[in-house]
Amino acid sequence: MISMTNFQPYVKTGSISGGINGPGTFTRTASMAGNVETVTTQVDYANGKTGSRTVTMSDSNGTITKNISVTGADGKTTTTAETIGPAAKGTRAITGTVTGANGKTDALSGNITNTGGTIDTMTTLTNQQGLSATRNYDATTSGSTTTTNFTGTNFSQGSLASETIVALITSQT
Repeated sequence: MISMTNFQPYVKTGSISGGINGPGTFTRTASMAGNVETVTTQVDYANGKTGSRTVTMSDSNGTITKNISVTGADGKTTTTAETIGPAAKGTRAITGTVTGANGKTDALSGNITNTGGTIDTMTTLTNQQGLSATRNYDATTSGSTTTTNFTGTNFSQGSLASETIVALITSQT
């Protein structure tokens, strides 16, 4: 679950496997300025493409405000603005918006649940035409390895390609 108490800045490097762009390496850097935590991840894929993700978070009495900017290996950037409510029996509600590279904004709603070391994020996007799409992520960490499984549907109700990404941290400072 998201926790901003006892924050320690870090740099982690490692390798990834799986996913639509195949294997690669990553560097993740976390810092804190005031009450704002920033985590930046850069991924360099073996196919020569790169991707990046920057997340900024702040906590106000258990409610977390989170902004995410993701630039995919295709060079397109998507931004997300989320509000994550206080934990209620291990579950936090998510609300917000997602703006794609095409400039279209979709409403975001869902839940994050942390049980036994697995973080389940289940969200629904609703576009301006009222159509819905789902995004489900399950992330499990064991030692220095995090395995993330992704499934979902698109707005036309077809299934998205499922993928499993395994990230192995090889160093941390």
